[in-house]
Amino acid sequence: MNLMVFFDRCRDQHWEDAWTLIDSLLLLPQAEVEMTRKVEAFHCLDNVLQHSFHHIALASMECLYHQHSNLKSSLGRGQSASAAGATEQRLMELRGRGRLLVTFVGLIQMRSSTDTNARIARMEAYMM
Repeated sequence: MNLMVFFDRCRDQHWEDAWTLIDSLLLLPQAEVEMTRKVEAFHCLDNVLQHSFHHIALASMECLYHQHSNLKSSLGRGQSASAAGATEQRLMELRGRGRLLVTFVGLIQMRSSTDTNARIARMEAYMM
């Protein structure tokens, strides 16, 4: 049922809370070294979850994209140097996770339209 809560948080635009939840479910790779293991784990998931995984991947990228966008728009608004540095660090982390997600989506060969993959890739490109 955590996936339902995840989608509820996305619908309510609580991007950080939604990302924290999906990240805690360990469905997505958190680092490059986990990629092979996560791809194998995906193929062991129930078929129902595999068939709807494109929704999870797209919503996850939306979480990253919106967090990135919100942080980027706040950058430089009267921030101290250390706060600006922390913001830049978080932006880099979000871009890295976006890159991991794009790679993961390409490797698992989701059963979805190419539009989903294109939307995910486009959001990642906007984060650069």
